Amino acid sequence: MIEFLANSYVILIVGIVAAIVTMISLEMEKEGTATTAVSIALALLLWNYGPDIWVFVKNDVGTTLLFVLGYLVAGVVWSFLKWNEFVKRKIELFKKVRAQVIVTRPEFSDTNDKDRDYLCDRLRANGFKDIWSHHVKSMGEIILKITPIGSENKTAIVAWISYWPLSLLATLLNNPFRRLFEYVYSLVADSYDKISQRHFKSLID
Repeated sequence: MIEFLANSYVILIVGIVAAIVTMISLEMEKEGTATTAVSIALALLLWNYGPDIWVFVKNDVGTTLLFVLGYLVAGVVWSFLKWNEFVKRKIELFKKVRAQVIVTRPEFSDTNDKDRDYLCDRLRANGFKDIWSHHVKSMGEIILKITPIGSENKTAIVAWISYWPLSLLATLLNNPFRRLFEYVYSLVADSYDKISQRHFKSLID
């Protein structure tokens, strides 16, 4: 059994499967599954090459430290980009759900308790957790409830930092061209609005 685990083909296959599982899990926001897959792959890697890795680290501490530092910096930068995408996706989902509610209830009013109750029900059905009507008394409170908070998404953020190469690859592979162009647009969308506001400001003045 031990010899089987030392087979280079087995190590390669496990590594590929673990990478695929990790990428899919990160896109599906299943960080626990991603961590399990990475842990299995790392355990197998260390089982076979641990001594060689340790020798390299001892003989080239400077390069190792630079690699770790660079990896962490890149991970933090990527986590900010993913967080930006995550927040905007939540905003778009909220807008979509609210629009559907208005279609269902044309007389929808932010100040109507029953309308807010129905909106909360639809938000929960679409993945927004802990948004109960008896906890909110206004639309402002609903928005505060659904606004993503870093401390409540620590697991996802740590996963983005820890597995950023796979997270980046998964983001690009998930309908690559559309995601790439939409992501670039999300970064510069505010600039388009500012240009419009600057030019039309003269009409108001």
